[in-house]
Amino acid sequence: MKKFEDLSFCDHYMFEKVLQNPEICKKLLERLLHIQIIRLEYPEIEKAISPYYDSHGVRLDVYVKDNDKVFDIELQNAIDIDLPLRTRYYQSMIDTNNLLKGEHYSELPQSFVIFICNYDPFNLNLPCYSFANRCNENPTLILGDRTVRKIFNATSYQSEKDVAIKSLLQYICNKEPVDDFTNQIDAFVSGIKQQEVNRKEYQSVNIHDQDTFRRGLNEGSHQKAVETARSMLKDKMDLSIIERYTGLPLDEVRQLSQPQ
Repeated sequence: MKKFEDLSFCDHYMFEKVLQNPEICKKLLERLLHIQIIRLEYPEIEKAISPYYDSHGVRLDVYVKDNDKVFDIELQNAIDIDLPLRTRYYQSMIDTNNLLKGEHYSELPQSFVIFICNYDPFNLNLPCYSFANRCNENPTLILGDRTVRKIFNATSYQSEKDVAIKSLLQYICNKEPVDDFTNQIDAFVSGIKQQEVNRKEYQSVNIHDQDTFRRGLNEGSHQKAVETARSMLKDKMDLSIIERYTGLPLDEVRQLSQPQ
């Protein structure tokens, strides 16, 4: 658990806390995307989207809307080999969340999925990787599905030609402000640290995350035991032996033995 005093904008708690400020969030999006945002709704942090009880839900770091666009801003510090698939799934969940029953497809807003990484996910030394759906046979033909995925690599900030983006990526990489905007962010971070209520919130969030992690381990162990029991049942092994070797209650083993 990182000390509260040592947190920077590049830590998830502080990243989300800072981007709850609509002014800073608006400036960051305009800087990264080269667009003008007319009216920005209050940013939501840790927004959960799970349309069906048995579907894989998502929890978005920072989710925000303007008049005709939606944005998901993610901070990624650890290497994730499934990052491309995550962008695909996040985009689909955002669409599901923005089109109600009976509404026409034309009502889907333009959506942006933005990952800010503290490593190079594709090892090409590019500060920004932008993806849009194009025709393989004619790359000049853009599908026009109003989706944009951008993955920023802060470690290659020196290769960025846009001064504003370069400054932001440099700040994220080195944690030292270099222009007016990054100084504004840094000052906001200092202000958050001065409020005792934020320290207590950070500590409680970490305790909750640790408990969730432990529960996840327990659930994983249980699932593995269930899979082992099913394999043993296929081999027609005695239920009491399965109970002994998997640690599952006999009633659960009996239930697993029933035809599906």
